Amino acid sequence: MKGSEETKLSTSPTSKRIKLNMKSNDRKSALLEEDLSDMGVDLLYSKDDDPDAPFSADDSENECPPTPELSQGAVLKSSDSSSRVLKCLKPSNVEVTPDDFLRFRKRTSVSKFTGKDLFATLSDEILLMIFKWLPKETLYHCIFVCKRWQRIVYDEKLWYKIELSSKVLKPDNVAYALMRNPRLLRMSQTLIHNPMFDQTESYMSKFVSKLEYLDLSMAVISKEDLAILMSRCKNLKKLSLEACPTDTKVCEGIGQNTKLEVLNMALCTEVDADGVKFITSNCPKLLEWNLGWTNLSPEAVEIVCSFVSEKIEALNLSGAKSVSNEDVEELVYRCKQLKELDLSDCTELTVDCVSQICGHLSNLQTLSLSRCYNIQPSCYWKLFMLPNLKHLNLFGLVHDKHLDKLEKNAHPVEINKMKFSSIARPTVGVRRTSIWGLRVRH
Repeated sequence: MKGSEETKLSTSPTSKRIKLNMKSNDRKSALLEEDLSDMGVDLLYSKDDDPDAPFSADDSENECPPTPELSQGAVLKSSDSSSRVLKCLKPSNVEVTPDDFLRFRKRTSVSKFTGKDLFATLSDEILLMIFKWLPKETLYHCIFVCKRWQRIVYDEKLWYKIELSSKVLKPDNVAYALMRNPRLLRMSQTLIHNPMFDQTESYMSKFVSKLEYLDLSMAVISKEDLAILMSRCKNLKKLSLEACPTDTKVCEGIGQNTKLEVLNMALCTEVDADGVKFITSNCPKLLEWNLGWTNLSPEAVEIVCSFVSEKIEALNLSGAKSVSNEDVEELVYRCKQLKELDLSDCTELTVDCVSQICGHLSNLQTLSLSRCYNIQPSCYWKLFMLPNLKHLNLFGLVHDKHLDKLEKNAHPVEINKMKFSSIARPTVGVRRTSIWGLRVRH
């Protein structure tokens, strides 16, 4: 009887349904394990790696909960198994130390470019023409691409002009700029730290610059560094040292430039007779020279008027209180090619000076006699007889109500139209990006 009852129970519809449900759950769990293996994760079991082993009380917090036992007629839902897996994958259940993290972290592979290098097909000349259109900041970054680019970027053609105005230059920065062999260098209003040559001193001791145009107007530089810089320059054609300390050693360096044509020394300090003598005796091609407000001594003024190049075309001696009629007479007798002369604030000049100018300077185009109070206003009519005169500056001498009448009688000569002298100055008017007519900035 018992055997027959067990047979009936096993063959009953309820038992068949339980078996089918268990088989379907086994299939679902198998599919879940396959999906997890494809994802690269797996179920977490006990420490003994035995899925059927019971969990201890200590591991109940950190380990996955045990699989619930199936009672007769119970069905295991897929949501129960998935929730158990998600609970095991929580970050709080996984303890990873920094050492383990670094130990098992995969190293990222760097993909190598296997395509064709198009720059390798170009010649150095073509690359040089391409780099010619790049600004200096971009050229600096191109140096670090490869050795070939570095060699091409260091070509002198790419560094013909360098703009360093209004900068703060640390030691050796000027040396690095000179090593590129530029022809044009602008450092106006630049702060140059002392010493100018530090680690490059041994190299720069035998270095000869190829500079032709140098602008140091209003630069903050010591006279020692300026003397060293001038001693390295022997090919200058145009130089501006406005408001810089120029003692005898600096003037000696200036005298080494035998091709010098334009020299701006306005507002320079420490200019003495010996320094002026070095310049006048070694610069025979000097065409423009600005010595305005340099506080020249009588001896220095005499040297300038007696030994300056006879080919000079523009001279500024404004503010030199020691300029006399004899000095002007010597100057105009020797330098008959003068086109621009500035004698403003030379208070010792008299009427004789005007007579000498009218008698010798037939090519004169611009004359400035502002605040020369010892010259009588009635003598200025003589100046209108100069055939090529275009501008006459008489600031502080002619009253405004007489100025209109003077302009009408002086036509086509313009009166008091030039407030500032442009002799030998590198930047004039609105041309702030150029020096002596040569563009510096890109």
